[in-house]
Amino acid sequence: MPLIAALKSYVAEHVPSTKTVRVREFDGILNEYDEPKHQNDATIPHIPRFYFKKKYSGNELGSLVLREAKNRFLRRKSKDLLDNEELEKLYYLLKENATAPEAHERIN
Repeated sequence: MPLIAALKSYVAEHVPSTKTVRVREFDGILNEYDEPKHQNDATIPHIPRFYFKKKYSGNELGSLVLREAKNRFLRRKSKDLLDNEELEKLYYLLKENATAPEAHERIN
């Protein structure tokens, strides 16, 4: 029986189990895909950022000023737009002063 015990201890020390072989293979494949393929690409540092996270300073006054500035801007832009009554007057004048196209003219 000492021979069987010696063989078992040899196998346990020297022959890897199928589970450890699979784990090693998986780790190798995972490491292969985890490595960035673009390490040597010179254009990577030159790609611009399109999103910058807003810095939170904890200053409530700053956020109130930004909100008020936005509201004033929107009010100013809404004054530039025509209201419904002005649009109706404009449409009436266009209809009144419009001329019918001649038969040989093409309207695009």
